[in-house]
Amino acid sequence: MLYGEGYGEKIQSGGRYTKGGADFILFDVRVGDWWLLRDKVEGIAAALGIKVVPVMGYMTIPEAIEYVRRGFTSQVAADPTLPAEGLVLKTPMGLLDRTGHRIVAKVKTVDFRKLEAKQARMNKERKA
Repeated sequence: MLYGEGYGEKIQSGGRYTKGGADFILFDVRVGDWWLLRDKVEGIAAALGIKVVPVMGYMTIPEAIEYVRRGFTSQVAADPTLPAEGLVLKTPMGLLDRTGHRIVAKVKTVDFRKLEAKQARMNKERKA
């Protein structure tokens, strides 16, 4: 089973991701009970002629949080100034919880922007 998402002009205000139209980007592949390793996911994407989400690096959770907090631009958007949505964190070989479900985390840029806006409002109220 292929896991990915559609993105583009007519999908959730995604016009800055593509120059007209829409596209699909692959982020995972499962065969039966097995989640494929990254190199196999890339091979399937290449064979199908579809994009695969980029690896932004290998880092600890605190490093990933700081990376997203600082902000970075999307590597797949047509607009090179578009802020990235965040990072999805997975271990290279996969990690399961006690019940056999995969452990995956997402650190979202919007959460930091909301926090910054809230802190700015609170500081403004304190000064008033």
